[in-house]
Amino acid sequence: MLTEYIEEALKKARYEIIEDEEPYYGEVKELKGVWATGNTLEKCRNNLKEVIEGWILVSIKKGLPIPKLGAIKIKETNEAVAWSPTAESRGTSTKLTAGGTRRS
Repeated sequence: MLTEYIEEALKKARYEIIEDEEPYYGEVKELKGVWATGNTLEKCRNNLKEVIEGWILVSIKKGLPIPKLGAIKIKETNEAVAWSPTAESRGTSTKLTAGGTRRS
């Protein structure tokens, strides 16, 4: 689900060449504050991917809204999960789902 969201974000990315030490610039306008640079287009794209990943994690941690991209939406759900076979070790975890589809 995160992979699909990141790939969708990268599809929406726009790149340009700027006068800078790292002349390739990319941004995803739909994700506020998400941009990156690189020495090559490939490096810029890889850097942008890392920025998107970090942006998602910070947004989740701070409870900030994450916009839907195409048909993909990240939402947070809380559910009980078994950490081991013993009853004493059961806890609560956060599981992320995309597009309303839960994956195990």
